[in-house]
Amino acid sequence: MLALEPERRKVTFEVFVVYYDTHAKTYPPLPDEPGFFLHVLWQQGRWEHPLGEAITVDQILNDEWVNLHSRWFIENIERTSTANHPPQDEDFERLYDFYYERPGGWKDEELLVQAEYEVHVTDPRWLEQLSVGDAWGTAAYPMAADDVRYEEAAYVPDLRNAVTLMPFEGRSKEAGTPGGLAFSDDGRYLAVASDKDGLLIYNTDDWTEHADVDGVRIGLFPQLVWVPGEHVVALTAFQGDGQWAYDVAARASVDVPRQPGKARSRTGRYRVDYGEGYWLDAFVSDSGIAEGVVPVGADDPEFTVESAAFTADESRLFVAGMGANIHVLDPSTVSIVGTIADVGEGVKGLAVSPDGAYVAATVDTNRYYEPSEHELCVWRITDHKIITRRRGGIYGGPLAWSPDGRWLAANVTTDVDGYGGETRIFPIGLPADPPAGLFG
Repeated sequence: MLALEPERRKVTFEVFVVYYDTHAKTYPPLPDEPGFFLHVLWQQGRWEHPLGEAITVDQILNDEWVNLHSRWFIENIERTSTANHPPQDEDFERLYDFYYERPGGWKDEELLVQAEYEVHVTDPRWLEQLSVGDAWGTAAYPMAADDVRYEEAAYVPDLRNAVTLMPFEGRSKEAGTPGGLAFSDDGRYLAVASDKDGLLIYNTDDWTEHADVDGVRIGLFPQLVWVPGEHVVALTAFQGDGQWAYDVAARASVDVPRQPGKARSRTGRYRVDYGEGYWLDAFVSDSGIAEGVVPVGADDPEFTVESAAFTADESRLFVAGMGANIHVLDPSTVSIVGTIADVGEGVKGLAVSPDGAYVAATVDTNRYYEPSEHELCVWRITDHKIITRRRGGIYGGPLAWSPDGRWLAANVTTDVDGYGGETRIFPIGLPADPPAGLFG
């Protein structure tokens, strides 16, 4: 421990990585999660100190408890510097596979991957057990603790308390697999399309079915969009110019002008198509249709987009896909204005909050052993931090954030064969205050 400032509720740690696979030239990632630092503080404070009195052994060993409650103890974490990160190939020739703690330190500290962290806690009592110069060994492993600020809690999805819908239960293969997913512009309805000739409309006030639509004939893997400003859903064919539309109020199929693109802005001023070539296959704006569009400032001209979402004011377009980054575009200039880097090995679904303050994505983070499992993560745009995340099922389908800011919806494949699944509806809003009795 490098510095202690109880009056500022702040402690400065230096963290060393002490395990390496020198043959494969790999090592565990540096930790940035609140749950890790809660463990670190508790290990020194478990006996006869306030933190040990507030958290029992059973609680600190329960990952779900730690994930849910860390934010009531850890206020903020900032990695302020790193060294030997990442190591060069020649560095692995000088490293050992494991380093044991020796009184007050470790052998070869100047060679080890390391970082300094400033950690702010919610109460100076949680630092009572610490002294400058303390050193101890611990373990780090993937956790999913919330990192939510007090003032933003009301705007963050609650990924632990989903409403679960079974839109195509009992149907087989593609017909029973949720595919397209979109809220109406006023947030009153959610439309869910199956991967073959299925469409369900839900009332978002109580999540009852408004309509299980008969007579859909559009084929495999249709694209689903709402006609701007109307309660009319359009399904467009995966290939060709086919389209089938449904009027929710009339409960009948209708003819509407073709709705191009896989994603559109609120008014339909901008529309994008993607997935066949690199970046944007087509970009529709007031200037007309442009094909094969590579945004200005793109450093990877061969990036493949698999999902896209606009902010409510149409000023930003978020895109992601077969790559490690989420890109933020200004649609008025089709230029990249920001990037959330290194989110994982690929993104399958993407949604942005109406105000553009948060982005949610289903990501192959490669943090777990299950190779087909994605995580649902939410990032804060201002600092690109993950503030909440959740495992469970194969989050391979699209996401949708309701325009009224009340809900985040996700399609989840539940069968290992890639068929079937459910739609999970996450309410927006987390508690701003800790549970009663948490601190004794």
